[in-house]
Amino acid sequence: IERISTSKLLQRPFELLQIIANPDQSPSDLERLINNELKLFISDEGFNPKTAARLKFNFTGEVTIERNWQINEMMSRIRRDCFSQPDKFNILQIIWKIVDMSETFEDDISAGIIQDYILDHPDEEFKSFVSEKLTEDKSHFDVDKLSQLGMRALKNALKYMEKEKEV
Repeated sequence: IERISTSKLLQRPFELLQIIANPDQSPSDLERLINNELKLFISDEGFNPKTAARLKFNFTGEVTIERNWQINEMMSRIRRDCFSQPDKFNILQIIWKIVDMSETFEDDISAGIIQDYILDHPDEEFKSFVSEKLTEDKSHFDVDKLSQLGMRALKNALKYMEKEKEV
């Protein structure tokens, strides 16, 4: 009996592909960069389970929320397109990670400046704001209930922000 390890059977490359996403790039420019990386994995033989590549795209740069959505949507479409053409691409897996470079730097806002914007009585002030807006709209909603929901949302958001600061 001959022993053959899976490492000899499978020569699947795992490639880390770096893509820099700049705010001034158009979505088509970004897609062109991605497709240029994928050209290396086009094969006349098509998909081969023993040699098919596993790809991880790392997107870095200043990535806005809108750009993040664009990248996710684009990568989902590209992955679907690659996997729907097994006679063309020798790719087993496509994954991606999006890292916003601006998140790696500390905010330059000191705690003292932030505290200047804290409300003394947020419950009352929010209720007053909601009541004023509903009066302008001539809406007939329960101000107390809307105020409770709004304050709950704000408190949850603040808890989430505090947890992020700890990390």
